[in-house]
Amino acid sequence: MAEESKLREARNLNRPSKGASGEELRLLSIPRADDFWSKVDKNGPGGCWLWQGYKSGRPRFEYGSFSLPEYGTARAHRVAYALAGGDFSADQQLDHLCRTTLCVNPAHLEPVSSKENTLRGVGPTAVNARKNRCTRGHPLSGDNLFYNRGWRICKTCHYAYARETKRRRRERKRLAKASEVAAVQQTGEA
Repeated sequence: MAEESKLREARNLNRPSKGASGEELRLLSIPRADDFWSKVDKNGPGGCWLWQGYKSGRPRFEYGSFSLPEYGTARAHRVAYALAGGDFSADQQLDHLCRTTLCVNPAHLEPVSSKENTLRGVGPTAVNARKNRCTRGHPLSGDNLFYNRGWRICKTCHYAYARETKRRRRERKRLAKASEVAAVQQTGEA
C-alpha cells in the first residue's frame, strides 16, 4: 500500500524540467523496465551500455531520452541509474565517468552537484578553472590573483595593462596639445 501511494505521488509530479529524484524515476519506470532495457546495447566500447532509443541534443553531446507515462520525457541515463537502485536527489546530476553521454551503464554514473559535474567536464568553464597560470605564464594564485565579477585576474598582467593604458592616454594628450600649439602658431603667422 505504501508503494502504491508513493507511485501515485510520483505520478502527480508536474516538474519535468527540474527532473525527478532517483526514487521517483524508479517508481515511474518499473512498468516500462523491459521496454527500457530493450533499447540498450550492453556491448559498447569500454564496458559502456549504449542507448539505442531516441536521442536529443547535438551530435557530440547527445543524450538518450525515454518517455514515461504521466511524467514526460526523462534522460535515459537517469532512468537506468534509478532502475538499478541508485538514488539521487532531483537537484543532482549524474556524471558520466566514461565521458560517453549515450552510456546508461549505472557503474559509469555518479550523482554529483551541478558545479562538480561542470568542473569535471571539458567545456571552457572546466578548462579555465583548471588553469594555474595566466596566458603570460604568471601564477594564478596567492598575492598575484584577484577576482573581478567572478573572473580570476592576474595582478601582474592587470597592472602592466593599466600602466600601458595610462602611458597611451598621456601620449594622446601630449600629441593633442602639440597639435593645438602648432595650430595657434600657424594662425599667428598668417
